Amino acid sequence: MARAAFTLIELLVATALVVALVAVATMVVAQMLTTTHRLQAIQAMDATAATAQIRLGGEIAAIHPCAALWLTSDKGSKSVELLFMRSKYPRFDNVDLKAAPGCNTQMMTTDLTWSRWHWSAASNALRVSENRRVRWTRISSGPARNYWNIVGGSKMPDDYLTGFIAIPQLRRDDTGDPIATLNANAWQSNETSDVGDYDDLILNSSPLLQNCADFRVELQNLDGATRTASPTADLAWSAPGSFIDGRSQTGLEDRPGIVRVRFTLADPPPPEGTGVSCTYSFSFSTPAFSPY
Repeated sequence: MARAAFTLIELLVATALVVALVAVATMVVAQMLTTTHRLQAIQAMDATAATAQIRLGGEIAAIHPCAALWLTSDKGSKSVELLFMRSKYPRFDNVDLKAAPGCNTQMMTTDLTWSRWHWSAASNALRVSENRRVRWTRISSGPARNYWNIVGGSKMPDDYLTGFIAIPQLRRDDTGDPIATLNANAWQSNETSDVGDYDDLILNSSPLLQNCADFRVELQNLDGATRTASPTADLAWSAPGSFIDGRSQTGLEDRPGIVRVRFTLADPPPPEGTGVSCTYSFSFSTPAFSPY
C-alpha cells in the first residue's frame, strides 16, 4: 500500500539537515567575508605604506648637507620628531617687476624648505610638513639687505613696501631648542603672517599616516653607529650644518648615511574594521652626506 505523506519523524530529520546545511554555509560565507575584508584592509595599508615610503624617501634623498638636523623623542608624551632641511630644486630667484614708472620691486623666492616629521601616541598619526615653498615680499629701492644672514628680532625698515619675509637659512646651529632656533628668522613684527620656520611647519602640518603606532626613526652613521628615536625612550640628538664657504669644521662625520623608519598600521577593531595590523620598515640613503 502506497504512503500518502511523510511521517513527522522524516520531516523533522529533513528540517534538521536543512538547518545544518544552512548553518555550515553561513559559517563558510562569514569566514570568506572576514578573510576578504582582512585582505582588503591589508591591501589598503600596504598602499598607504607605499605612498608614505615614496614621500619620506623623496624628502630624505633631498636632505641639504649645509643645514642642521634634529632627532628627538619623549617617552613621557610618547612622541618622535625629525627636523631637517631639504632642497630638491635649490635656486634663489630674483625677479625684477616694473610695477609703475620709477618703482622698482623685486620678488624673492627660494626652494629651500625645512621638513618636519612628527608622530605622537595621542594622535596615533604621523604628521609631515614643509615650509611654504614661496615666501615673498616686495622691496622698494633702499638699503640692501643680506637675506642669508637674517638676525632674529630684526624688523623690516619702513621703506619696504608690503609683507614680511622669512627665508629658511642654509645653516642653523644645532645647540639649544630647535623650536627657538628655527623661529629665529621671524621679523618679530607681531603680524599674524610673520612667523618663523618652525611655526610655519606647524601651520602647514598634515597627516601622512593615520592609525599609526610605534613609530621609530633610526639614524645610522657612515661608520655604522646608530641612534634611535622611539616612543619608549628619551632622545635629544642634533648635528650642525656645514659652512658653505669651505672653512674647516668638525663633527660632520657624525651625520647619518642611512635613515630607517619603522611603524605599525592598524585597521579599526570590529565592528568598524577588522582589527588587523601590519608592521613596516623602510631604509633610505642620504647621498647628500656621503663623502663619495
